[in-house]
Amino acid sequence: MITALVPTFNCDMTVRDCLESVKWVDRIFVVDSFSTDRTLEICREYTGWIVQHEYINSAAQKNWALGQIDTEWTLQIDSDERLEPSLKDEILNVLKVAEGVDGYRVKIKNLVWGKWVRGCNLYPCWVVRLFRTKKGRWSEREVHARLQGLQTVRDLQHHIVHSDLRDLREELQQFARQVVVWESNELVKSGRRWHWWDVTMRPLAIFLILYFRLGGFREGFRGFYLAVYRAFYSFMTYARLYEIETYRGLRG
Repeated sequence: MITALVPTFNCDMTVRDCLESVKWVDRIFVVDSFSTDRTLEICREYTGWIVQHEYINSAAQKNWALGQIDTEWTLQIDSDERLEPSLKDEILNVLKVAEGVDGYRVKIKNLVWGKWVRGCNLYPCWVVRLFRTKKGRWSEREVHARLQGLQTVRDLQHHIVHSDLRDLREELQQFARQVVVWESNELVKSGRRWHWWDVTMRPLAIFLILYFRLGGFREGFRGFYLAVYRAFYSFMTYARLYEIETYRGLRG
């Protein structure tokens, strides 16, 4: 049996497509972070298993949810993602011969303003999304956590489609509110110290590598935006590390 685990928060623009693509699984488990739009109304059309739980970070939310799931397999999909129809058939076929396999990796198609972007190191983007429930847990990172505990992992050929950027205003709000804070916190935990090159050479190198070496220039403005965004992300992460060291006395 398979449970689809779907974390949600104010995603009424995308969650229907997500749930429609996984309605064939045995159970759908929606873990909501207290949405205030029509998200829950839409989710109730697909499942009665909806729990609201305080959101700390993505890994903590999903690990908490795994403790509630009792099916052998979990398919984790985000609310702004959907399975390609052919991926459903592939999953059903591989699970018939899954003896000795702990999980399966899937390629992500990232759509930026509605277009599939392959440059800027966005494709192929492999992630484990189908796994044995009792074995998988996300690493205790505040951001960009990876699924751990799986010994034997196989690759699937079809895709999950991710609407990576639809609303720039929402993207920037999340950037300011959460992402850079979490990333800089991880640097502190790892003992990383601030250096001048982190806010000078590092952002410049990131832009040049993504835009020229990794084909961002082939993606038009989308590629330029992604290269600038990633460079600025790095700059702000290390700027906050400087702030932490300066105002919290971590530089000695």
